[in-house]
Amino acid sequence: YYGLISILVILSAFADKEPRHTTYPKFANPSPELRVGAVIKLFFFWFDRTAWRGYRRPLVETDIYDINPENTSAELVPKFDRNFQRSVKKSQKKKEKEISKDKTGTREEEAVGEGSVLFALTRTFGGPFLFALGLRFVIDFLQFGSPVILGALISYVDTEETGALWKGLVLTFGLFLISFVMAVLNGNQSVIAYRVGFCMRTALISSIYRKALKISSAAKRGTTVGEIVNLMAVDAHRFFEMI
Repeated sequence: YYGLISILVILSAFADKEPRHTTYPKFANPSPELRVGAVIKLFFFWFDRTAWRGYRRPLVETDIYDINPENTSAELVPKFDRNFQRSVKKSQKKKEKEISKDKTGTREEEAVGEGSVLFALTRTFGGPFLFALGLRFVIDFLQFGSPVILGALISYVDTEETGALWKGLVLTFGLFLISFVMAVLNGNQSVIAYRVGFCMRTALISSIYRKALKISSAAKRGTTVGEIVNLMAVDAHRFFEMI
């Protein structure tokens, strides 16, 4: 029984079943990343087939997998809107308190909240960004380990200790292990950071576009079409570059 469970644990690291119930729509060409285990995700083995196919012949549109459901605008935009409306309500409550503390009472004022884009972005995408930031911290920390182990290995070779072959083997394996872990973490950190940046850009472009359709004619007088397009094409992309 223990042997079978151990085999099951090993196999589950390489393959995983799709969920029986899901709210996501079905895609024509779903990404295999959604159906693989932790080990394959860690080393991006699910992408090997596409790389070999592109090596043998030029890739066409049908060779590219559909975007993952959690990265589509249908999933990202509602979450961003909910957090943005939450910031609007917080701003409105704050202004209501300021109006209630005003003792003049000469005129009636209506508290109008102003939403914070930074608050909405932080609440929506802060978790994956902090996780990528943590991986970046681990990678930078491991960079200090390579010179230390290399110095110890040089000292070991210079002293020529007898009967301490195991020490040299351990130092050599440690040097390899640090480089290997740094390479794996660096790849995953870059992918997570890129996805966060693209998701931020998607949410901002959608919000700017819908706002451009809703503003009044009086507001349009002070804003040109070029400025609105520049906000969606250039300024929103700067958030991606910043991440």
